[in-house]
This record gives sequence, structure tokens and C-alpha cells, in this order.
Amino acid sequence: MESGRSRHTAVWTGRHLIVWGGQTQRSPSAEPFAPPHGLVLDPGNRPWEALPKAPIRARTGTVGIWTGTDMLVWGGAGIPYPYPEYVDGARYRP
Repeated sequence: MESGRSRHTAVWTGRHLIVWGGQTQRSPSAEPFAPPHGLVLDPGNRPWEALPKAPIRARTGTVGIWTGTDMLVWGGAGIPYPYPEYVDGARYRP
């Protein structure tokens, strides 16, 4: 992973770990930001790979589930303050 994340959504597909959203900081003095993409890890074969940019705004605190074929994310809040709240979502199919 290019940097640590907090307040992200993660799902296990049975083969891959998918992480989307959350917040990170480029340095201790930098403002936190929400990356506009997710990451996927295949623990047996390769390092973290970036997912395509999502069709929704970057955010933290989303709700996420694995349906068996898709990762669904919904809701969450933006960064920085005043933390807009979102009522939309997206789907990722590996």
C-alpha cells in the first residue's frame, strides 16, 4: 500500500483484499486527504495494486460489502472540514 489509511472500507473476496476510501496523510504536518481510488491485494502473488478511479468522490467512513461478485460502497463523508456527507455509492467488480 502506498501509505497507511484509516476510516476505509475493506472486504475479503476469498482471494483478494479490497480497500477503498479512507484517509491518509502524506506527512505528519500535511492535511489529511481521501484518495480517489481503492487498492487490491492478492496476498499470494503480488503487492498492492491501485484500482481504477471511482465514479464517486473520495471519502471516509463508507459502508462496504462483498456480494460474492462485487464490492459495494455507500455513504461516507468528505475531507477536509466541514466534512460533507454523501448519500451515493459505487460498485467494483474485479
